[in-house]
Amino acid sequence: MSTVTRSLLALVILAGITAFAAAPQASQPGARLDTLAQLAVGQTAPTPTAPPIPATPAGTPAPALTRPEITLWWPATLYPAAGSPAEETLLSQLDEFRASYNRSLLLRVKRLEGVGGIMSTLRNASSVAPLALPDLVLLPREEMVTAAQTGLIFPLEERLPAALIDGLYPAARELGAVSGTLYGLPFLLEAQHVIYRPAAYPTAPDDLADLVDARRPFALVIGRQTNVSDTLLIQYVAEGGRLADDQGRPVLDEEPLRRLLTRYRAALDDGLLPPDILTTLHASNYWGRFQSGGLALIGIDSTTYLAQRASMPEAVAAALVSAESPAQTTLHGWLWVLATRDSDRQAAALEFLTWIMQPNQQGALSQALGRLPSQRAALRLWNDDDYVDLVDRLLSAPTPILPEEVSSHVASALQDALEAVLRREQTPEAAAAAAVLAVTRP
Repeated sequence: MSTVTRSLLALVILAGITAFAAAPQASQPGARLDTLAQLAVGQTAPTPTAPPIPATPAGTPAPALTRPEITLWWPATLYPAAGSPAEETLLSQLDEFRASYNRSLLLRVKRLEGVGGIMSTLRNASSVAPLALPDLVLLPREEMVTAAQTGLIFPLEERLPAALIDGLYPAARELGAVSGTLYGLPFLLEAQHVIYRPAAYPTAPDDLADLVDARRPFALVIGRQTNVSDTLLIQYVAEGGRLADDQGRPVLDEEPLRRLLTRYRAALDDGLLPPDILTTLHASNYWGRFQSGGLALIGIDSTTYLAQRASMPEAVAAALVSAESPAQTTLHGWLWVLATRDSDRQAAALEFLTWIMQPNQQGALSQALGRLPSQRAALRLWNDDDYVDLVDRLLSAPTPILPEEVSSHVASALQDALEAVLRREQTPEAAAAAAVLAVTRP
C-alpha cells in the first residue's frame, strides 16, 4: 500500500472515530449508577457569555476529546429513578449546557460513603492521583464541612458572581460557610414543618401549646436523631432558649426548657402522643396513620412531604412554631463543592455553576427532584403558591439552626431531658434542671 493511500485511509478512520465520539450514546436503564455517562458535545453556537470557539479550517478533521472539560459527581441517594420525569429534567439540563457552551460534561453517580464512595475517593485520590478527582461534587452539609476542614475542597469565596451569592436565602448562605468562608454553594435544601387535617384545627396551630389545647392525636419526629431531634431544637429555640452564649460557649436555659417539657408531659398524660413517639425516627412512618385519620397532625420534612403529598392533597402544610420565632426550622442541604486544583478546570466548573444556578434552571430541577431551591427567585417559579409562601417564610428566618453546629453536650442534654419526661422517669422541672447541670458540668 502506497504512502498516499495509507494517509488517506488514516484520515477516513480518524473522521469515523470522531463522528462516533460526537454521536449521542443510548442510555441503558440501571447503567448510570457508579458509571461514567457522557453525552455528545452540542454543535450549536455558544451563548454570548461563553468564550469564543476558534474556527476550524475547512477539510480539517475535528480533534478527538482527550478528557472531559467538566466532571460532576452526583450522590446516588439524590439521583432520581431511571426514566422518571426528574431524571429527564436533570439530563435535559445537562444536555442544554453542553449544547450552549459546546463543552463536554461527564456525570458520575456514586454512593456517598464506603469503599469507592465519594468521600473515600476524595480522601485517597487528593494526594496520590489528583487528576482522577472530579471538578464538582454535590455533598451534604456535614460532609462538606469535613472536606473543607481536611483540605479536600477549595473555597468559593469571591469566585462566583456577586448577584448569585446575593440571590441565596441568608439561611442557605450560612449552610455553605465553614469558619466564615464559603466552601459550598447551596443547591437543594430540606426544612422541617408540619402538616395537618384542616377539619381538626380551625386555624393552623402555632406551637406545642396549641396542639395540647386542641386535644387531637398528633405525632412529631422527636426520637433521637444522632444526638438530638431537629423538632426539639426548633421548639426549644422558639421558647426563647439559647444553644450557645455570646462567646459561643455551650449553654442551656432552664426556664424555656421546663415550659417545653411541661407541654410534652401534658400531651403524654392526655393520650395525644403515639406509643412509639421516641422510637420513630422518620415522618414517613407516621404517614399511613395520618392518611387513615389516626393522627390529626404530623411533623414532616419538606423532602418527605413533597414525595408523599399527591396521596393526600387535602393536607395543609404549616410551620412547626410561631412565625415570630427567630428560628422556625433546622436546615439541611446539598451543596456544590469545588474539588479540582487545576485552574483551567476550576474556571470551567465555575462556569457550569453559574449556569445551573440560574433561577429558571434551579427552579425547574429542584421542583422535579422534590427538594427546596436555595434561591428565592428559583422558589418563586414553582407552581404552588401556598407552599411557596410557607417555605419562603421558613428559609427567610434570620437565625437558622444548623444541627451539626450544636454542641454535643447541649444536644444530648436536651434529648435526655425529653426522653426522661416521656418515659415518666423525671418531672419536667427535674429534667430541665438536670439538663442545665449536664451542660454546665459536662
